[in-house]
Amino acid sequence: MDSSGSASIQDSEIDAGHDYAAAAGQRNLTLQRVNAHGGDHSVQCSENCVVQDSWLHGQYLPSDGAWHLNAYISNGGHNVVLRHNTLSCDAHPNSVGGGCSGDASIFGDFSSNSDYLFDGNLFVANIGVSYCLYAGYDPSKSYGTSVTNIVVKNNVFQRGGNDKCGDYGPVTSFQSRASGNIWTNNKWDDGTAVTP
Repeated sequence: MDSSGSASIQDSEIDAGHDYAAAAGQRNLTLQRVNAHGGDHSVQCSENCVVQDSWLHGQYLPSDGAWHLNAYISNGGHNVVLRHNTLSCDAHPNSVGGGCSGDASIFGDFSSNSDYLFDGNLFVANIGVSYCLYAGYDPSKSYGTSVTNIVVKNNVFQRGGNDKCGDYGPVTSFQSRASGNIWTNNKWDDGTAVTP
């Protein structure tokens, strides 16, 4: 969806198949009770998006593609809500470096990031996911230090086989000192607290 329009999709399946593209995106988008799968990302959204009560999973990875996959991704943007979703990047890594970055990823590649809400989601543990959540702060990115009003609350992180959700941990790049950033009441699936 381009910046001049908007779309609302409810109670639907969105299948991106084998395309090197997201199943749904890019801005001014509301998804409710959607089953989004296929493509390299389930949802890619930069601004003015709400994803709620949905299942993001089943990304496509060709055996010869060094694609970096995500259930949800933003490469810069603002005003995004993910609430009560099941987020799963579940494609297994391949031999040429392709695989999942995270269940949900905010990267400061093309613009700053602000006003994101992750509320009440399930982050699914999977083989080959680096971290279940990338929360935006990364000084190596062009806009990676401009991350404000990132609110992560009431989410559940599956421990998985290695007890860490992702290969390296549940979350990375959360800047607790940034203006408006909040991390509260996020738990493992056994009820213990997850700390960034």
